[in-house]
Amino acid sequence: MAIVTLMSRPTFPQNAILAAVALLVAGCEQSRAPDPPLNTSRISAKIVPASSTGPISAGGVDIPLNLPQPGIYGDVTDDKASGTRIGFEVEIHRGPAQTVDFTSCEGECIDVNHAEYRIEGNALRVAYPEARVDGFGQTLPPVMHNFRLARSGDDVEIQAAWVPGGSTILKRLNERFGLRLAEDYQRKALVAQK
Repeated sequence: MAIVTLMSRPTFPQNAILAAVALLVAGCEQSRAPDPPLNTSRISAKIVPASSTGPISAGGVDIPLNLPQPGIYGDVTDDKASGTRIGFEVEIHRGPAQTVDFTSCEGECIDVNHAEYRIEGNALRVAYPEARVDGFGQTLPPVMHNFRLARSGDDVEIQAAWVPGGSTILKRLNERFGLRLAEDYQRKALVAQK
C-alpha cells in the first residue's frame, strides 16, 4: 500500500529525490549543467532604447557584433586661414528608430540631415533624399544621399560614390564639431529670416 501512495502522491522530500534520480539517469551532475553551443560571430538581439537596462537584449533580429557603435564620427577640417570647412560628420543613434544625423561640409557646414538606417550585413546603409530649394524658392530635384557605414576598429569607414576614392575613415569624436557648426548656421539663418 505504501508504494501505491508514493506513486500517486509524492511528498516534497520524495519529489526532490525523484528529481535527483532523474538528473543522474539523464547523465547530468547537479553541480554543472552542459554548456550551450557558442557562436561568437553573431548574436541574436534587438536594439532597445538607451533608457533601458542595456544597448541590446535577447530576441528580435540577428545583429552582427561588429556593427559601427553609437557615437560621433567625422573628418571635418577647419582651415582658419581661409575660413572654410571641408568633410563629413555623422552621429549614429541606436534605438527603435535606428537613425543618424549627418552633415557634409563643403566650405561651410550648413545642413543637419536626419535619416533612418538599415542594417546590411556588417554595416549600416543610409539612403536619404534631401529636398532642395533654389535661391528663388523653387523646388529642385532632391539629392539622394546613399552611403554605407562599416566599423573600422574604433572608427567608421564611410563608403559612397561621392567620397573621393570611394571610401574614407571617419575618426571617432568626443563631441559634435561639423554637426554643431551646421546647427549654429541653421539657427543664425532662422534669426535672419525674422
